[in-house]
Amino acid sequence: MLVDDRTIEGLKKNEFYFTSPKAFNDPFDCKNIFTFEGSNDNDFRLFFREQLKHQQPKLSPKERMESVEAVIKKGIHRKKETQIEQLKRWKNILEEESHKIGVVCFSQKPNDILMWSHYSNKHSGICLEFDKEILESRFFCGRVQYSQQYPTFKKFVSELIHIGQESVYKMFLLTKSKHWKYEKEFRLIEDPSSRKDLPGERKYKYPEEALIGVIWGCQTSEEDKEKIRDALKPKTHKITYYLAKKSESAYAVKIEKA
Repeated sequence: MLVDDRTIEGLKKNEFYFTSPKAFNDPFDCKNIFTFEGSNDNDFRLFFREQLKHQQPKLSPKERMESVEAVIKKGIHRKKETQIEQLKRWKNILEEESHKIGVVCFSQKPNDILMWSHYSNKHSGICLEFDKEILESRFFCGRVQYSQQYPTFKKFVSELIHIGQESVYKMFLLTKSKHWKYEKEFRLIEDPSSRKDLPGERKYKYPEEALIGVIWGCQTSEEDKEKIRDALKPKTHKITYYLAKKSESAYAVKIEKA
């Protein structure tokens, strides 16, 4: 991350800023829906049943089953134009809902050259180390899954049934192209619109003790290092400082205690 005013303020106040996926640099990230490839009538049957539960909750199980079977028998759901229209509708819903969500991204790989270049101003910023268990006790934390294909309709329906419509969007927030696999990413996900204290506010406090380390980039200036130390000086727990160094024998970054 960059050493700027937002970073300094966040460190002083123990705050994360949960970014909207709308601001992500990858146009595929959180902006694509599922594919119908490999789906069958039973997947649609389960999907229609879930829809009726929400749209017509007063129907009995028998009435719901009869209504669903009538739709399946017509076969309109198998038509290409129907599926295209369905995808458009769900894509709009997904984009609308995901833009409301806030995300903080983490990596398991602090020594990756590309990430230092992309996210830390050419290795002149810093990398923060957090205790994952402490963060998980406060926020929803999910591991990103990497894939060549979009999530399937079959998987979408399965998740819809098991975790519900309000939570199924997380499946799309946690699926990315395999091109990003090297990042080994985890994400914290929150819904700022559901906050009771400050509705819509994207800054969230994290437990102070969750921050356990700071890694200087191999080109972080002494001035910026001092800014970070000053911001963290009032903390009452131990924070370990590290230095990312260029390897003498390979295109690699080594992390050593500072």
